Amino acid sequence: DITFRLVSEGVRDILLVDDREIMAATLDFITRTKLLIEPSAGVVVAALLRYRERFAGFRVGVVLTGGNVDLAALSAFAEMSDG
Repeated sequence: DITFRLVSEGVRDILLVDDREIMAATLDFITRTKLLIEPSAGVVVAALLRYRERFAGFRVGVVLTGGNVDLAALSAFAEMSDG
């Protein structure tokens, strides 16, 4: 109930990205910045990349986290993505 009320009152739009975009954005972010983020933070990066025209000319602040990274899974995905 609380979450629904907050979303109903505060969210104007929901942007969608797919799993492929999330993992690509996560791996690209890690490669370029040398900072470890988890795929849930990669959702934000993927959305910024996919919908960049919506954010053009704006200052955008995001929260990027890395505490829930499964390094083995991330490594396996990165190997699959290279091939």
